[in-house]
Amino acid sequence: MYDVYKAREVKNGREDSMTFIINTDMMNRMMTKTNICQEDRVLMLQVFQLLDVTGFDEVNIRDFLACFALVVEDSLEKRIRNAINNYYRDRESCSKKEVLWLMKLLNNTCYFFGDKKLIDSQVGDLVDSIFTLAGKLDGSLTAEETYDLLISHPILEMFISMQYQGTDRSVVEA
Repeated sequence: MYDVYKAREVKNGREDSMTFIINTDMMNRMMTKTNICQEDRVLMLQVFQLLDVTGFDEVNIRDFLACFALVVEDSLEKRIRNAINNYYRDRESCSKKEVLWLMKLLNNTCYFFGDKKLIDSQVGDLVDSIFTLAGKLDGSLTAEETYDLLISHPILEMFISMQYQGTDRSVVEA
């Protein structure tokens, strides 16, 4: 979908000034062009509603695709990798502030779809920790660095554990 969005922006001469904002009409057109199945369309609309906090029918496409990656059927590792890669699209790296935003988005998406969520201080601790582990306290991380440090981090492992989420949880894949 991102490629369809970007092609449209380039075609309209807005490659250098892309806003990365989509609305539901644009999303529906992109879903049609990319042959998204009906089940995924429903999930996409739910993710869109989650992210449209202003009620103006607008969301950032990178945020949207990162959050949607968490709810598609795949292994947990692939969902997390796809979420990170979608957020990092066309970027070499992301700052600590951007990674914190991504982690908050992903945390809220999990909560929206029925999981317990981490409290904000835990999300902040997670981001601080991965930047510390990378030795880049005020720097930036590539998508690969973010994934590698996140996927085996104790806070993420705790978050996806049955003890934290509860025994009713049927979606978690180890």
